[in-house]
This record gives sequence, structure tokens and C-alpha cells, in this order.
Amino acid sequence: MIYDRIKKLCEAQGITIMECEKRAGLGNGVISGWKTSSPRLDKIKAVAAVLNTTVNDLIAEDKE
Repeated sequence: MIYDRIKKLCEAQGITIMECEKRAGLGNGVISGWKTSSPRLDKIKAVAAVLNTTVNDLIAEDKE
């Protein structure tokens, strides 16, 4: 799930989800909303840039 991946990357970089949203130019609670809805590509790109990762890494399926 994209939210879990973002949360893990934020924790690894020592920032909160809220700080990630702010840096990406998103409103408060936007990323948390992705637990139940699909984000727009432009928003995923903004978050990927903040977290120094790729869109593909954020949306990749888990291989369990």
C-alpha cells in the first residue's frame, strides 16, 4: 500500500507524514487519505521528489 511505503520512507528520513505533505505542497491529511483512495499522479510525483525516490518505488506491488 502506498501509504505504508510513504510512512516507512518518512520514518527512515526522520520526518513526519505531515512534514512530507507540507514539503510536497499538499494539504494536511492528504497522504493519510490514500489509505482508502487512490492518489493523483501529480501528488505522487511531489511526494516522491520530497522522499528522493521514484514514483515506481512508491506504487510497486509488495512481493510477499
